[in-house]
Amino acid sequence: MRMFSIKKNISIRTFFQMFLLISVILPLLISGGIGLYISSDILRKELTLSNKRQLGLIAGHIELFLENPYDILSIAGDQLDLWEELSPELIKEMLRSFIDKYEFFTSIQVADSEGIITGIYPPDDFFLGSDISGRDYFQAVVSSDSPYWAPSQMSDQLDTPVTTLSLPFKNGVITAVLSLEKIRSIIDSSQFIDSDLIVYATDQEGVYISHSDIERVLLQEYDPLFYRYKHNQYSEGDMTVYNDIVYLTSVEIVETSNWMVVLMQPVSSLNEPVKAMAYALMILTVIIIILALFSGNMLRNTFSIPLNALIYSTRGISQGKYDISVPSINFHELSQLADSIGSMSHEIRKREDDLKKARTYLSNIIDSMPSILIGVNPELVITQWNRQAEILSGISLKDAVGKDFRETVPRLINEIPRIEKSIKSGMMQQDLQRIHYHNGEKIIENIVIYPLLAKGVNGAVIRIDDVTEKVMMEEIIIQNEKMLSVGGLAAGMAHEINNPLAGMIQTSSVLANRLGLNRQIPANEKAAGDALISLDSMVEYMKLRKIPEMLESINISGRRISSIVKNMLSFVRNSVDNVSSHDINQILDHSLELAATDYNLKKKFDFKTITIIKEYSLDLPMVVCEMSKIQQVFFNVLQNGAHAMSENDLKKPQFIIKTYFDEPMKMIVVEVTDNGPGMPEKVKKRIFEPFFTTKPVGVGTGLGLSVSYFIITENQNGQMAVESNPGEGATFIVRLPVE
Repeated sequence: MRMFSIKKNISIRTFFQMFLLISVILPLLISGGIGLYISSDILRKELTLSNKRQLGLIAGHIELFLENPYDILSIAGDQLDLWEELSPELIKEMLRSFIDKYEFFTSIQVADSEGIITGIYPPDDFFLGSDISGRDYFQAVVSSDSPYWAPSQMSDQLDTPVTTLSLPFKNGVITAVLSLEKIRSIIDSSQFIDSDLIVYATDQEGVYISHSDIERVLLQEYDPLFYRYKHNQYSEGDMTVYNDIVYLTSVEIVETSNWMVVLMQPVSSLNEPVKAMAYALMILTVIIIILALFSGNMLRNTFSIPLNALIYSTRGISQGKYDISVPSINFHELSQLADSIGSMSHEIRKREDDLKKARTYLSNIIDSMPSILIGVNPELVITQWNRQAEILSGISLKDAVGKDFRETVPRLINEIPRIEKSIKSGMMQQDLQRIHYHNGEKIIENIVIYPLLAKGVNGAVIRIDDVTEKVMMEEIIIQNEKMLSVGGLAAGMAHEINNPLAGMIQTSSVLANRLGLNRQIPANEKAAGDALISLDSMVEYMKLRKIPEMLESINISGRRISSIVKNMLSFVRNSVDNVSSHDINQILDHSLELAATDYNLKKKFDFKTITIIKEYSLDLPMVVCEMSKIQQVFFNVLQNGAHAMSENDLKKPQFIIKTYFDEPMKMIVVEVTDNGPGMPEKVKKRIFEPFFTTKPVGVGTGLGLSVSYFIITENQNGQMAVESNPGEGATFIVRLPVE
C-alpha cells in the first residue's frame, strides 16, 4: 500500500519534501508526544518508588522507636511475674527507675487481674487503688492477652500527642504513656527528605501525631487520606490537593502500631524535565523542515535519468526481453540496483526453464501412473486429466480440462457428495470395491478422493484404481483356505459320524432281537411270560424292554449327524454377497462346533479336550457380515491356539472367549485367550503376514491368520490384533463395526 497518493508528473523535489515532512516530521511529532507521555509516566513511577523507599526508612525508624518501650515493658512484666507479692512502694520504686532511665515514658501504672491499680509513677495517691477494669485499653489486653496500642491524644501537661501501650503479665496489666514528640524529630532529622516534601504521621484512627503544620496535631485533626486508604479507595501514586497545590502521595504502614506515614511530593517538580524535552522537540522539528526544503532542491534532477533507464529495463524484462542491457549508473546504490535487475533477469529466465522442465516431469509422472487421476476445483470444474483417464474415457486432455465434472464423467456422478465433503472437511474420502460395468464386463474399482490443502489452492484429486484382479485373487485365497480347512476337518468328521452311526446300528440290532425275530433268546421268552402276552403283543413288550428310549437315541444321533454336515456345508460354501445381520455369540458357538470336530490321529490331538470358558455379553447388537467368513476367522484363531497348546503338551488347555460392546467406537469386541506358550515379539509382528508360519514344512500354510486379518480389516472394515508374551498365552482381539 502507498503511504500517500502521488499526482502524475510530480517532481522529485516535491516528492522528497513531502516524504521528509510526512515520513519524518509526523512520526517525530507522534513519537515525541508519546515519549513525553511515557517519560512523564516513568518519572512519576520513579518518583513514587523513591518516595516509597524514603517512607520505608522513616517507618523503620519509627518501628525501632516503638520497639524500645515494648521491650522495656515486657521486662517489667517479667519482673512482676517473678515477684508475685510486691508492696506498692516496691512497685513504685521499680517504675521510677524505668522512667528515670527512659525519657520517652511519661508515666507507668500497674493493675492487677481485677483492674485495681497497685502501682503508679509519677505517684498519684488519688489514682492509686482505682478500678480501671472498665477502661478500653484494660479490656482489650485482658480479652486478647496481647499488647494494645491506644489511639493518640493530646497531653495537657506536655502539650504534645501521647499514646498508651498496655501489655499483659501473669497477675495483671502494665500500662505506659509514651510521648510522641520523638516521631516529629525522626521525620525532621531524616537526611533523605527534601525541603519541598511534606511528611506526616497519623495513629491507627487517622488522627495526626506529627505534621509540618503543628496546628493540625494540636487540634487532633483527622487525615482525609486515611479514610481513602482504609476503605481501599487509594492506590500508590494518587494525587492529593493540599493548600491549592497538587501533590503525588505515597503511604507506608508501621506494622507494630498500624500507624500511617505519608509523603507528599509536589507534581510541579515533574514538569521541568518534560518542558525541556518539549522545547528540544520543537527545535528539532524546525531544523528538519529547513533540511527538507534544501534537500528537495538538490535532489530534483539527481535521480531522474538513472531511474528512467532502470524503468525502461524493467519494462523490457516484464515483456520477456531478458537480453536487454541495463545501463551503468554512477551512484553506488543505483548501480547495485542495476546489477540486481540484470541478475534478476538471468535468474527469471533460468527459473522459467526449470519450471517448464518440472512441469514436464510431473506431467510424465502423472501420465505414467496406472491409476486414473482427475483434479477438480470447488465448482467441480476439471483441472487435471492424466493419460490413463484419456485412454479409458476416450476424452483428450484438451477436451476435458475446464469442463464440468458431472458432464464429462457421468458414471461418477454418485461420488459428487464425497468430493464436496472432502473439499469442505479437508479429509480423505473413499469408496472401496465399487462395481462398475464396462462393455458388459464387471470391473471393481477403488475410488479415493484427496483434498488439496496447499495455501491458495482448493479442490480435490480423484484417484480411480482397477482392483478387479486383486479382489478376485483375494476371494480365491479365501476359498482355498476354506478348502484347506476342510482337509483338517475330514478325520474329525469321520470320527464324529462313526460314533452315532455305530450306536444306531447296534441299537437297531438289539431292537430287532428283542422284537422276537430271534426266538431262541431266553430273555425274550421270559419277558413275554412276565407280561402274560404273546410275542405279538408288541406294545406292552416294547414298554417293558424300553424300546421307545432306544428309538429316541436313534433320533438324537441322526440329528447330530445332520447338524455336523450342515455346519460343514455352510462353512465350505462360497458365500460372496451373502451379507445379513447375525448374532456374534451364535457365530462363535457355530465356530466352536466346527472346531470340536478337528481331530488329528497322527498327533493324537482332540479339540474336545480343551476347556471352553464363555464370557458372553447377552445384550450385544447385531453385526452385519458374511457369516461363513467370520466363522472362518474364529475357526482359524481357535485352530491356531489349539495346535499351539497341543504342541506344548499342556495338562489343562483352555480358551476364554469374551464378547462385549465398545460404545465409543461403536464396535463389538471378541477376545479369544488361550493359555498356550505365547509368542515372542518378532513372531507377533509377523503373525498376520501371508505365508508366515512357525510350523514345519507340510504342516502349516501360513495363510490362516493372514486371510483372517484380510477378512476382518478389508471385508468387514474392522480391526484385528494380537497381544502375547512368551509363556503367558495369547489373546486375539477382533473388533467388528455394528454398521
